[in-house]
Amino acid sequence: NTVAQSVSHLRPVSNSHFHCITAIMSDDQGGPAIMSPVDITDSSLQDLFAPGVEEGSSGSGASTPLRSASPPARIESTSSPLARVSSSRQSSRAGSPAVPDTEPLMQEDFGLIVHVVDPKKHTDGPFASTYVAYTVQTQTQRQSYGGTELSVLRRYSDFIWLREQLSNRFCGHIIPPLPPKHNLQKNKTGDPVFIETRRFGLERFLQRLANHPVLSHSKCLRIFLEAKSHEFTTAKKETEVSILDEMAHSAGTLTSKFLIKAAPDQRFVETETYANGFEEVMKEFESAAALITENSDKLSTVSMDFSSALRRMAESEEDLGPTLTNFQNLFEKQSELFAEYKAKLNKAVLDPSQEYVLYSESVREALRRRNQVDRDKQLVEQLLDEKAREKKTVESDDQTLSMGAIFGKPAAEVKQEKLNKVEKELEELVQAAEQWHDNLDVTNSALTADVDNWRKQAGDDILHMIGNQADINVEYLTEMLSSWDTVIEQFDT
Repeated sequence: NTVAQSVSHLRPVSNSHFHCITAIMSDDQGGPAIMSPVDITDSSLQDLFAPGVEEGSSGSGASTPLRSASPPARIESTSSPLARVSSSRQSSRAGSPAVPDTEPLMQEDFGLIVHVVDPKKHTDGPFASTYVAYTVQTQTQRQSYGGTELSVLRRYSDFIWLREQLSNRFCGHIIPPLPPKHNLQKNKTGDPVFIETRRFGLERFLQRLANHPVLSHSKCLRIFLEAKSHEFTTAKKETEVSILDEMAHSAGTLTSKFLIKAAPDQRFVETETYANGFEEVMKEFESAAALITENSDKLSTVSMDFSSALRRMAESEEDLGPTLTNFQNLFEKQSELFAEYKAKLNKAVLDPSQEYVLYSESVREALRRRNQVDRDKQLVEQLLDEKAREKKTVESDDQTLSMGAIFGKPAAEVKQEKLNKVEKELEELVQAAEQWHDNLDVTNSALTADVDNWRKQAGDDILHMIGNQADINVEYLTEMLSSWDTVIEQFDT
């Protein structure tokens, strides 16, 4: 029910929407969690994650607030994301249920196939600290790359470098999030579960870049994917920014913030509101998924304890020994099924939901970069206005009291020199203002497109998470039922 309520906030939904989702999670009588026979291809769910358009919108690409009062708009497509998901579920259930290791991103192929595999611990010397390095494998037909199949070793700090470079170079684009540096699930940093969770997050990060029509062509991504270790180290050093440059950039940013009080662009105010609300929803989703996996872990332990107790009982009760042994094996199998269920749910639901919690901050980062471009543009326009007023002042002054005229220089000559200087500076500011105006237009267009794509991708991914959870539940319950049926048949015999 918690998951269903969280999902219902992603779009304004009717009672039928809420009932369909809730029925998947629990029965109507408030009983134990079961898989109700609900057809998730119901047209009432088709528009649940459709990109919203505000009433009276002019189609300017403005994002709809998360809890908008406007009705959900339908996806203008011959095959909605939910329909695509549902058809794949139906085909997979024709035989035994199968849960994919990872769910591929439902985007266009931009000529890069990237995987992160084989995490291994490394050390650079006897006194150096140990770190985990990942093998990044790339397949591509792009002529700009040095081969069709590439493989490099990269550590977590290298991924951080890549993301920082993209953030600095692409102000108007949403840069996908990296998995957190510290473990959110309170496992040790060297724990295999933590390493696998990070590997999954790093792979998703690169796959999202590879599926982006602009970021996938960036030079820094190409360097990351194909440069040898020494070449990559050199490239990283070349992009290092000195402390003085960082201080100057920070001072400039602070100056523009204090000097410019720009009127906010309502489109992006709504985008930030949506991102904040989306983050709250995904935190609830993540919390519910974490609780399910935590309970599965406890049930696995309890089932194993039950199995041990039955084994000892079977050893002491000779007449009941065979029957008790069958039940002991059953609870041992049940413990294994709970452990498998937890592992699959972590990968299919918990890890992706944690990624989308982080994605909201990536959206806010892009909005902050966009706002800085806007402030820089307005700062240049303000300087341009001041310079235009300075020119009028020079033109209206005969310069007879200027320092040059006082020291014997003709006043007309002094005036012309000042006027020439002001006009040159004015021309440079006009060009700068035009350039910043173009920069803001490009940034706004890029960010609007990325927000639209992010919202569509989020809808697809969340539907996949729910569908994957359904598949996992069906697979687990089918195996559990089969095990119990076998024991009951033996018991009856």
